Amino acid sequence: INSGTDPADFVSIGAGNKVSGATTVINTPQLTTGAGSSIKATTGDLTVASNSKTDSLSVSLGANSTLSSPGNVNFNNPGAATEGPINIVGAAGSVIQATDINYNVGPNSLGVNVGQLIGCNDINTSTGNPTSVSFTTQVGVINFCKDINTSNTNGNGGPITITANGGGVNLGGGNVNANGGGA
Repeated sequence: INSGTDPADFVSIGAGNKVSGATTVINTPQLTTGAGSSIKATTGDLTVASNSKTDSLSVSLGANSTLSSPGNVNFNNPGAATEGPINIVGAAGSVIQATDINYNVGPNSLGVNVGQLIGCNDINTSTGNPTSVSFTTQVGVINFCKDINTSNTNGNGGPITITANGGGVNLGGGNVNANGGGA
């Protein structure tokens, strides 16, 4: 599914609608799902990637809507040319579920505030650490399977905020680093 590339362009899935395919790719600067809707990859990955010049991605999930895959749910594609700021918000009951949930953010901000995240949350970058990282869920455990690092070469790191309301945070043995001097 593709929208235009202007930052104001969008893909909208209406309330109660279901979208599925073996491997599902949505290219848009903005994705909005209505209440009770779902987007599902049935055998492969689900990828939601910005196609704007800034690679900025905004996702808004309606109440009780779901993004899911038996493999990965990817936000933006990996690599310096496609990493950009990512902002994901979800109403009550919204769920993102996959084995791995990949945020290809690069040296930009990452904000996630949804009902529940089911799977390993991986913050990925090929060109520098994120400037800030924020995760908030309404229920469940937030699992991380890689380090969370906002340090930079300027001697200061960006803020890291993780709030699991009604749940917990599992760092999976990884490190959290917001110090300066990293790359």
